[in-house]
Amino acid sequence: MSSPVISLLVVMGVSGCGKSSVGLALRDRLMQDNHQVCIYLDADHYHGQENIDKMQRGISLTDADRFPWLVRCQQAVSKEAEASVNKLTIILACSALKKKYRKVLIDNDKYSTIFIYLKCSKDEIKQRQAYRIGHFFNPDLIDSQFSTLEEPDPKNEPKVIVVDGDQRPVSAVVSIIQDALSYYE
Repeated sequence: MSSPVISLLVVMGVSGCGKSSVGLALRDRLMQDNHQVCIYLDADHYHGQENIDKMQRGISLTDADRFPWLVRCQQAVSKEAEASVNKLTIILACSALKKKYRKVLIDNDKYSTIFIYLKCSKDEIKQRQAYRIGHFFNPDLIDSQFSTLEEPDPKNEPKVIVVDGDQRPVSAVVSIIQDALSYYE
């Protein structure tokens, strides 16, 4: 018996770019329009308490802080994939700010992985963070997020979709992503 086809869509970008909103809306759209089995995972749920405490205090995470978290994200994806008996699309909302972080998530090319980069301006992120309630991310870390960010380049990193994350509504962003995904089918 052959194993099911697993697709991993990583919705990525700096904090506040809309990863969760877009990821959830994309899941719903793919399930509705394409009748795909989709699972949504939010990388924020895999941060250890120590990382959350640091971010709440406005302390930037280091690579040493992030790697165990990325491994937990990758393990969560693997767990869902291994439990599937059908074709499955897993949507992971994860900052994946550096190329080496994205390599952890790819997990030796086990899955067909596409990174969807929600590219936002710093001004837009500052505006969004000013109205964000109930999230552990401290807005003082915005500059750090942009300093850490290594923008994915579709010329050098295969299967990258770059989307203008400043635009609204979310449904318009999802439509652009859905059109771009058809290129990879």
